[in-house]
Amino acid sequence: MRPLGHIQSTWVSSLEQGMALLDEHDFAAVITDLGPGGLDHLVALRRAAPLVPLVVLTRSGDTIASQAIQLGAQESISHAELTTARLSQALRCAIVRKSAELELQRHAHYDQLTGLLNKHRFTRILDQRVAEQPEQPLTLLFLDLNDFKAINDTHGHRAGDVVLSVVGRRLLAATRACDAVARLSGDEFAVLMEGDPSAAAAERIRAAIMAPISHGAHHLVVGVSVGHASFPAQGRTAAALLEQADAAMYGDKRRQKGRTARATSA
Repeated sequence: MRPLGHIQSTWVSSLEQGMALLDEHDFAAVITDLGPGGLDHLVALRRAAPLVPLVVLTRSGDTIASQAIQLGAQESISHAELTTARLSQALRCAIVRKSAELELQRHAHYDQLTGLLNKHRFTRILDQRVAEQPEQPLTLLFLDLNDFKAINDTHGHRAGDVVLSVVGRRLLAATRACDAVARLSGDEFAVLMEGDPSAAAAERIRAAIMAPISHGAHHLVVGVSVGHASFPAQGRTAAALLEQADAAMYGDKRRQKGRTARATSA
């Protein structure tokens, strides 16, 4: 560790050393000289640290700078203009730009109310896992809240938003880190689980969702219908699994007709 002006920096002499440090420590940004390894080194660094702002140093008049930006660098500086002040400016710009990029990605991939994956991102994950692991068992759960509209109509949309947010948190708490959890639309949710968990897993999720939710002077209780589809036994494509899980969910909804959302006074 040594100072570069007011910047505390760690210098390494090879890509391998840099990759090892990135694997072990958190850095505010990475600066790399596009030397002999050129763009291949840049791609390797970006894969190793996809969330870290990246500044590249190029030769004077080097046209490779624009390619570096396209490959994931946030800022470039030529050796001819390299000063402590210019490097500090480039680092600040890179950090701001990377933060903006990550925010855009978050909006593109996540539901803003619950923080869960959105339908677009979830569907891509499902497609990828089905295509890349054709013999790896997967379980898709499709969940729909029962008579959720009654909560909105009786207690207002703010109460409905509270219920959806709490349901999202409970889904995350009731599943594993390796499971993909999404809000597909309105009051519809989905969980993609590795392996073929027992029926108790789905019932544990159902029980977690149906626990009372405090909102003002009321305890809101919402029912949930759950559909289950197994890969590859019940379908070998994402579309087939979604169709099977959706049909199973509606079957569950018919069986538990009358078990609906309700509210009690606190």
